[in-house]
Amino acid sequence: MTPWWSGAAAAAAAEPPLLRSDHRRASAAGVQRHAVERLGAYPPQARRASSVRVLRQALGFTVSVIVAATGDFALLEGMAASGDPDLVWVARENLKKARLRRWPARLDHVRALLAT
Repeated sequence: MTPWWSGAAAAAAAEPPLLRSDHRRASAAGVQRHAVERLGAYPPQARRASSVRVLRQALGFTVSVIVAATGDFALLEGMAASGDPDLVWVARENLKKARLRRWPARLDHVRALLAT
């Protein structure tokens, strides 16, 4: 699967109307995890390709949609603690989203992970 397909899958899975059932939320979370793993697996020189940038940009928006639907911050926490510059960027972008404001303590925890 090319990187932009992973980004497209992440975006499609993050449509709030599709996230009404537990099964769909779990499936969408799996798609996000897979897309984040794909991004992290690319070597630094390959990440300059436009298709990988599309994946990164998609994840900069979509992860927070799934976190808001599930209340599960594990993926964001993992990215924040990874030390990988692209995954850290994705985590920071998602922390800016208003949809996560109802979890201030969890946001503070992820921010603390980013600061270390």
